[in-house]
Amino acid sequence: MVQGVERRSSYQKLTSTGAIAKVLGTSTRTVEAHRASIREKLSNPTPLEMVSYACKHGLIDKDLI
Repeated sequence: MVQGVERRSSYQKLTSTGAIAKVLGTSTRTVEAHRASIREKLSNPTPLEMVSYACKHGLIDKDLI
């Protein structure tokens, strides 16, 4: 069960606008704008699909999830 909680926590960190903004050193509005642009280009995927896409294309480390 602990592993499931850790995975959920990792996923939330990867998809949290505030956490992303903090890591990038930018505002949450900037993150939201970029996310909207990416979603439009990728035919409006869900957050889970976006994380999966990023893993498959080497944009994030699979060990983070």
